[in-house]
Amino acid sequence: MEFLGDAVLSSVVSESLFLQSPDQEEGGLSLKRDAIISRSNLNKIAKRNFKNVSFYYKTKSISENMYGNFLEAIIGAIYLDKGLLSTKHFVQRLILTGEEISVKNQDFKSELYSLAKKQRQKINFVQLEQSGPDHKKSHKIGLMIDEKIVDSCWSPTIKDAEIKLSKKMLSQIK
Repeated sequence: MEFLGDAVLSSVVSESLFLQSPDQEEGGLSLKRDAIISRSNLNKIAKRNFKNVSFYYKTKSISENMYGNFLEAIIGAIYLDKGLLSTKHFVQRLILTGEEISVKNQDFKSELYSLAKKQRQKINFVQLEQSGPDHKKSHKIGLMIDEKIVDSCWSPTIKDAEIKLSKKMLSQIK
């Protein structure tokens, strides 16, 4: 249910942002959507709205990230049971309240992609290696420019490595 809810939520938020600002560029809309559907934002919304609800899970305790997972599962269940229109109403009432979080952090990855596009270069991130047990993986991610790896770094998450590499590359360019 969480998988389905995640996909439906992304679609509903994307549609809503596009209808609000049809002339805004894709990068800006993507940043807003990513901030709204971020794990930290969903955790905050779920904790605020479900503080008196008991959730049962396979583990002995509920971690911080599970709240957002539960919210996504609920969205998936509403979608299957009541359809898209009811799901949109639920998302608008609970998540798209008009008080959406603003994109505060500079998006180094989008900035790098934009710069590369202007210079007609192709940017890509590739996973070079990974190590560690499943519950504590570490990833070595490479930054490719025009099919050549120009830098790499290790990080606990792929996304974090991509941001670090983008930030480093932008600082070298500037």
